[in-house]
Amino acid sequence: MAHVGAELQSMTRRLRALQRQMSRRSSAAVALEPSKPEEVVDGPVTVFLKVPPHARRVLAVFELTGRNATLAARFLAAQNGLDMREPTSLPQVLAAAVEHAYLKVATMLEKHWQGGGRTRSQRKWLRRFRLNFGFRLGRARAQAVVPLEEMRAKASAFWRWMNHVHADSSAPLLLLNMDETSVALKPTAHVGTVGRVVANQAPKAIAAASLAEMRARFTLMCTICADTQVQPLLPQILLSNGRTLGKKPKVDKLRGNLLVWNQKSAWACHATLRKYISLLGSRLSEAAPGREYVLLLDCAPSHLHTSIRRQAKLSHIRLVYLPSGLTRSLQPADTDLFARLKSRLSELYCLQQSRSVDGVIQPDKWLEILSSAVCSVLPAVKWSKAFRKVGALNGQTEVCQALLTEFGWTSLPPIPSGPPSEEETKAIFPRRKNIDVTQYVLWKQP
Repeated sequence: MAHVGAELQSMTRRLRALQRQMSRRSSAAVALEPSKPEEVVDGPVTVFLKVPPHARRVLAVFELTGRNATLAARFLAAQNGLDMREPTSLPQVLAAAVEHAYLKVATMLEKHWQGGGRTRSQRKWLRRFRLNFGFRLGRARAQAVVPLEEMRAKASAFWRWMNHVHADSSAPLLLLNMDETSVALKPTAHVGTVGRVVANQAPKAIAAASLAEMRARFTLMCTICADTQVQPLLPQILLSNGRTLGKKPKVDKLRGNLLVWNQKSAWACHATLRKYISLLGSRLSEAAPGREYVLLLDCAPSHLHTSIRRQAKLSHIRLVYLPSGLTRSLQPADTDLFARLKSRLSELYCLQQSRSVDGVIQPDKWLEILSSAVCSVLPAVKWSKAFRKVGALNGQTEVCQALLTEFGWTSLPPIPSGPPSEEETKAIFPRRKNIDVTQYVLWKQP
């Protein structure tokens, strides 16, 4: 009985192989109509092709030869060992078969990605496609599109301005950068292990939060500088509306020089920035006396108020503005700080949440977590590298290659010496703002 079963299995396998072979032959069959009526004997002749017209090599030859169907038909005939002279209609039929297969490829792919193909095959194909052509799995970020020539003009003007600031300084220069970012009361959790949903056994794993907690946001004003000795002394400001954290935080002393300012709104305005510049000037006079201070700001509307320049003059801080539309590429806080800081905040938040009995983090505890994140990131990193990679230090000798590629340059173009012209400086600021740009470039002139 065992011998009969094995023989039956062998016959089944051969039958299935024969069925697959006949299926391939029928799909690659080409019907030939003789070119002359007198050649018809028993109807049209059918030729079976071992290499079908939709094979990759055939379509590649068709595409590389400028979609020459005649050459592709000759290649197809050679692959199948056919004589192009017999019958005489073979070249035209093979050429038509190649063209039809080429036109059918788009439809086949469309049907495949609409669900005709298997999910696992789709994932494997997409993975090979990403590896072969240098793509990655991610989301396309929505941002303002700046023309390439305008980007180059803005970057060149900014670098020329920075070179002029360094040449114009009469004392050791201290370069700083301040920017605001939004922080959530409930940070986005990292990817981790969660409970699987089992019917009638366990509820869905969620992090419970009220609507007010999910919407609660604060503004964090972060300051970094190129000097590691001065960095721990710089103020880091958290703006709150006083409702979530209370009028007076319950935490006695926060780490990382973090200060909480309660105001009517958690948004930063020009009054907030004037207060910040005054505080920064007093801190710098104690931490780094005898130096010239240069503060990099983006072109946010609150940063361009006329009172900001007057307050900076009183605090002996020179202002340099980053080109509008390019802060994501040229601002050290955007390129190197915020992603690292928020990742650390989320990590510490999840750690504290796992240690809590009920998983609830009170606002005062969240404030301690934020101060710990600020303390563990800002003083621990040498931010001079971030200033060098965007061209704010060392005369653009260490600008990162990714930045040059974004601007369409293989190497850095020569930057003229001297202060930028009025037209070049206007390219840095928003067009809608009527600003006397010479007062910022020629800072030391009365």
